[in-house]
Amino acid sequence: MADDFTATVVGALIAGIVGLVVVYVQQRWQRRQLMNDTTLAPMFDYAKEVAESDPDSLFGEDPWEKVTAHERLAVSRKVRKSIERLSEHIQDFNKTRWDFNTFYYELVQPELLGPFTLALSKYLDGQGRFPLKYLGMLGGGSQDPKTLFWVIYPFAVRNGSDPSSAWKEMDASRGAHNPLAAETMLFLLVDDPSVPLKIHEMIVGHATFNQGLTLLTKARRQHSLAVDDGRTVEANPTSCGVSICMNSSPIRFASGKA
Repeated sequence: MADDFTATVVGALIAGIVGLVVVYVQQRWQRRQLMNDTTLAPMFDYAKEVAESDPDSLFGEDPWEKVTAHERLAVSRKVRKSIERLSEHIQDFNKTRWDFNTFYYELVQPELLGPFTLALSKYLDGQGRFPLKYLGMLGGGSQDPKTLFWVIYPFAVRNGSDPSSAWKEMDASRGAHNPLAAETMLFLLVDDPSVPLKIHEMIVGHATFNQGLTLLTKARRQHSLAVDDGRTVEANPTSCGVSICMNSSPIRFASGKA
């Protein structure tokens, strides 16, 4: 009887311990899966967007900023450091782009939008807009010269010594996601090459040129660093076992294997 009682107690104790271990493992796995779904997966997706981003656009909100210090410590040091570098370069780039935007709207546009509009005057309609009929588009659409100048300006500044390179870069990027602006410049180059040349000379010859070039060069360098970091962070899911890089052994959620 005593032996049976002892065996029963030991068996119950073992069963209890096993049950606690199972619960602990399940909870730990669930916490890791939650971390993967709410923190790492969005960060890896964001890193991919950064790696493929346009150098003349601000980065969107960084998901890492919403992650608490405690939650960050749950991420492996290697991955955490790569994400922190990415976030730092994103902040640097966005600050420089904001500085450029302020510079453009406060110093460049007030000085050069008038001369730019005048250079396009023979094409503009009664409302001072560029009709899309010149681009072979029927239906009465038009472009605001203000928008067109905003798109053209960075390309002209970055290629201050070579107008043709400016327009080639603009066409290659489709006007930084403004294809109408790129098509407009192609039209001007064919219809009257003196107009794009006049626009380029006006921008490069203005007193604000050097400051604009400094800001755009700095932003391009910072964007390049962010893109490199984005590629590094984006590669982490594969190097860490598909989808998660935590402190301690990685869990392969995507493959269903621990």
